[in-house]
Amino acid sequence: MNSVDGIRGLKLTFLLVVLAQTPVAGIHAERVGFQFTGALQVPGTGNTNLFNKSVPKNSPITGTFSYDVPSAASGTNPAKFDHHIEGGFTLKINNGDIRLSASDFLVVVTNDFQRQVPLETVDTLDVKYDTRFTPAPRPLLFNDSPWEGIAYITLEFSWPFTTFADAELTADRPLTPGFSNAAYSSVSSSANLLKFFYISSVSAIVPPSGDYNYDGRVDFSDYNEWRKAFGDSASYADGNNDGVVDAADYVVWRDALGSNDAIAAASVPEPTSLVSAAIGLYTLATRFGRQRFWRLRRFTSWEA
Repeated sequence: MNSVDGIRGLKLTFLLVVLAQTPVAGIHAERVGFQFTGALQVPGTGNTNLFNKSVPKNSPITGTFSYDVPSAASGTNPAKFDHHIEGGFTLKINNGDIRLSASDFLVVVTNDFQRQVPLETVDTLDVKYDTRFTPAPRPLLFNDSPWEGIAYITLEFSWPFTTFADAELTADRPLTPGFSNAAYSSVSSSANLLKFFYISSVSAIVPPSGDYNYDGRVDFSDYNEWRKAFGDSASYADGNNDGVVDAADYVVWRDALGSNDAIAAASVPEPTSLVSAAIGLYTLATRFGRQRFWRLRRFTSWEA
């Protein structure tokens, strides 16, 4: 390769890196995630059946859910908004004997804003997945496989009526399970036999690097969220905080996955060819070093 070709190659590299890092008009979304613990509350002793699996009636429960705050902005009461976050709603029963994961779910907020219901004395937030009436766009995953039958999960949180000041769901809800210290929720794999559980603790998730669906861990669900957000300014998938979701954020996720699960990292999905090229050039530029890269630019004619 002669000197002119080398200069053109550097020029192409520079343009592709800039292209991968140039913000594209999109929706800036603020995503929040929460984790919770609790236990089944099924009367009696022994076991109960859920999703064709027998578990103790007092089985411990853990779970997570996330949502995008701007989606909740609404002038109506109650506010309802669908979410399509990859693995954004999870539930584990009896230490993972039953693992449920939903990517399509509903968030419902009711409060005393405008006092449309004069006797309303509480503010509530419900997170729901329900195939009994409306088939979900994507099936619930039961132990990592699609569940074809009826599936119903709901989380119910409640607070005093002064909690929500207006119809907009703020980013800091919920941080507590409710003023009664027990937010009763339910789960079922049949039409009528709901199994209730209570939530004893709730805390906000501080997502680790590469956790783009805000469930507290890095896995392939985060890759899908990065892919959907590519090219816009969605903050939840902007792993390097440069204001745009691009190839660099894929690298953040890939490196985080590799540090947590070497086996999973060996089968990392490949992006489209154009994005793959940008990722390779970004990695090359990173290895080359910012100082040497810009020193080279100073003495090179990029228009040659």
